[in-house]
Amino acid sequence: MTTGPDISSEDISLMARVLGLSITPADLPEVTHRVTALLDQLQRLDGLDLESADPSAIFPKEAGA
Repeated sequence: MTTGPDISSEDISLMARVLGLSITPADLPEVTHRVTALLDQLQRLDGLDLESADPSAIFPKEAGA
């Protein structure tokens, strides 16, 4: 199993400030955990062989369009 990027609480705090978000010190460990978990899952997608997968519409046509 691959491991995701090593992101610290300080990294998350800095990104939040740049984005104009405030994260309380009490919430910072949980936010760091969730962001790290998300990035781990996204990294797993990089390993998928999608060469033979057919493309699909992200937004299906609306009726009458």
